Amino acid sequence: MIVRSLLLQGAMYTLSILASRIGTSELAAHQVVIQLWSLVSFACDGFADVGTMVGGRLLGAGHHQDVVTLTQRLLFLAVAAGTLCGVLLLVFQQAVLDSFANGDIPTQQVLDSVWMLTAWMQPINALVFVSDGILFAHQAFGFIRNLMLLGVLGIFVPCLALGYTTAHSLLALWIAKSLLSCWRCLAAAWFCWRYQSEHTTSASFGRNRGTQEIATEASALLPICSKSKNESKVCVNE
Repeated sequence: MIVRSLLLQGAMYTLSILASRIGTSELAAHQVVIQLWSLVSFACDGFADVGTMVGGRLLGAGHHQDVVTLTQRLLFLAVAAGTLCGVLLLVFQQAVLDSFANGDIPTQQVLDSVWMLTAWMQPINALVFVSDGILFAHQAFGFIRNLMLLGVLGIFVPCLALGYTTAHSLLALWIAKSLLSCWRCLAAAWFCWRYQSEHTTSASFGRNRGTQEIATEASALLPICSKSKNESKVCVNE
């Protein structure tokens, strides 16, 4: 998690530095885009928290099919929330531009150049925010670390350097950031798909045999339950 936090903060810090070197208007527009980007994350934080807390409890109890259902519902809500935010940005574009850069024509022009990208990226951003909560529930910290290392060092940094040296525009910088978000979204989608495939197959195999035996993950938040000879459950809190 430390690696993830350092990479994310470093990426945003680098974006701000390069935006400031392009120009004052670009830096001002960059800060507006960051605020709008963060607004969607705050709107989706509730879904991410549900994924972490409820998902973690279900995983600890071994209710894998419920985890699959929860994941599907949360990702659907993420797409819906992100799409709504993107539509609102497009519908109220001029009003938002006037409120942030009233009378500052150069800043408004720069914002115009990145506005469509910002709006279209909101569904993907929402998926990234919510999927982070789901990955936390799975305690997939090694997976998160590796995907961030690959995404930042293999995608974000090269695209950022290329965009800054060639296009030298705020749009080029945010294309690099958007590609990082797309990579995170694809990686999280693959993780969820793999988990669903494994446990859907396990559940079907268990039904065919008349039982469903699925290994459960250990959880410090849940008691350890075992069956006695008369089939009653005995739970012991460690």
